[in-house]
Amino acid sequence: MWDAETGRAIGQPLEGHKDSVTSVAVSSDGRRILSGSDDKTVRIWDGETGHAIGRPLEGHEETVTAVAISSDGKLGVSASQDETVRIWDLETGHVIGDGKRIVSGSLDGRLRIWDADTGQLIGAAEGHDGIVTSLAISANGARIVSGCGDNTVRVWDAQTGKAIGQPLDGHQNSVMSTIRIWDADTGGGAGSPSQDSEDSVTSVAMSLNGACIVSGSDHSTVRIWNTETGHTTMEPLGRHEAWVTSVAVSSNGQRIVSGSYDKTVRIWEVGAGNSISQSLEGHTDIVNSVAISSDGMRVVSGSDDSTVRIWNLDAGCAISVTLEDDSWVKSVAISSAGRRIASGSVNNTVRIWDGESGHAIGQPLAGHDGWVTSVAISSDGRRVASGSYDGTVRIWNTDLMLGITGLSLSPEPAHQLMQPYVPGGGEEIRVKFDWETGWIVANESDYLLWIPPDEMRNMHTGQCTMIIPRENMVTIDLSRFVHGTRWTECFQG
Repeated sequence: MWDAETGRAIGQPLEGHKDSVTSVAVSSDGRRILSGSDDKTVRIWDGETGHAIGRPLEGHEETVTAVAISSDGKLGVSASQDETVRIWDLETGHVIGDGKRIVSGSLDGRLRIWDADTGQLIGAAEGHDGIVTSLAISANGARIVSGCGDNTVRVWDAQTGKAIGQPLDGHQNSVMSTIRIWDADTGGGAGSPSQDSEDSVTSVAMSLNGACIVSGSDHSTVRIWNTETGHTTMEPLGRHEAWVTSVAVSSNGQRIVSGSYDKTVRIWEVGAGNSISQSLEGHTDIVNSVAISSDGMRVVSGSDDSTVRIWNLDAGCAISVTLEDDSWVKSVAISSAGRRIASGSVNNTVRIWDGESGHAIGQPLAGHDGWVTSVAISSDGRRVASGSYDGTVRIWNTDLMLGITGLSLSPEPAHQLMQPYVPGGGEEIRVKFDWETGWIVANESDYLLWIPPDEMRNMHTGQCTMIIPRENMVTIDLSRFVHGTRWTECFQG
C-alpha cells in the first residue's frame, strides 16, 4: 500500500498470492482491499493492518483479470479468463449466485426452490392465487421476483421473508403476472398481496444490485420500480405498439431491453426514461423473449418466426447472423461472456448456439414432453436449465454438446459401464438416443440397449444430468451390463 500524498509505501507488502497479482481494488472507505491473481484466486485484505482476511476465494478456473468492490464495501466482483464473473460476499467470503439453486413457478400458484446438484426440493412458497408466469432473481441472490395471475405486485426481502415497502401498483389493466420477493431458504413471503394494479404485468427483471425491478405489461408499457420504496421511479417508458412480452436489464442497470407482440425489440435509457434508439426490427412475428450479456454489448431475442437474433446494443442493429430454429422460440438466455446462447421452443427441445458464429452446437437437446417455455444458462455457459409444460425442469451439460462419448445412464460412478466398448476401426465412441424407437445407438450402427421410449425421456443421459422433480428421473446401473461377444454372461449368476 502507498500513501497517495507522499508516494511512500505504507507497511509491508501484502503477501499471500502464489502467482502474479493482476488486479486490485480498494473500498470507498479504504477498509477493504481486493486482489486477483494468476493463481486463480481472489484475496481480501484489511486496508488498515495489511493482513489477509480469511482464506483465498476460490472458484475461478483461470487467471483472475479484474476485481472491483461495491460502493458499500459489502460485495466484491471478479472477472477471469475462464469467461466468468463471480460476485463475492466480502463479509463471509462466499460466492453469491453460484448456480446451486433453481427457482420454478407453476400453474398451481406456488414457487419451488430446488437444489441444482441433487434435484431435491428445498422449499415451496405459497401465497399466490393464480398462475406464476414470470420469475427473476437478483444477482446476489437476496431477492426473488415472481409474476402471477392473482392481480398482485409485491417485493420481499429474501433473507428475512418480510415485505419491502408497499405493493407495487401503477399499471392500467388486470395484473396477469405479479412481482414478489421470497425467502430462498424458507420459501416464505410476508404481507398481503396488492389488489390495486391495473395492468397485466407480463414480464419482470431485476437489476444486478437488486435496487430496481423492471416490468412489462399488456398495456404496451415498461415500468421501473424502486425495491426499497415500492414506488415507480418515473413515468412509464414510452410504448410498444402491442403487449410487452419480455424485459431484461444490463448489468450496470443503465439500459433496459424489451420485446413485444409488435415484433420489435426496443432499448431504453433508464436515466432519461426515453428510448435511446429506434425499435430493433427484423423479426417477422411476436418477440417472446429477450436477454442481455453481462457486458451489455449484446442482446438476444427469440420469436414466433422460429429465429433467434443477436443485436449489437451500442449500434442498435442486428448482427448479420440469424439463428434459425424449426419452431416458435419461447425463451432465450445468454452466458456472461456472450459465447453461448440457449433457446427453448415449442418442438419440446433446447438448442445451444455459438454466440460468435451463430452456428448450432450439437443436436437439439431432446427429452421434454411439452413446450420448453423457459431457459437459463450458467455464467460460464456450461450448464443450461430448461422448464417445460411437461412439469419438469431439466439441467443439461453443454460440455457434451458435440456428442456423448461412452455410455452413462446414472450420475453414480459405480453405475458406469464397466465393459469397454471397442468400435470398429478404433474411432471415438459417439452415442445417440433415438427418442422415437427407444434404441441407444453407438456410432450410427451398433444397437447397445433398448429402453421404452416413454422412460427414455426421463433418463439421465449424460447431456441431461438432472430432472426435477428428482423422482421423475430414471437411472440405470450398467456396472453388470455386458454386450457383444460377452452377451452370454447375462445368464451367469
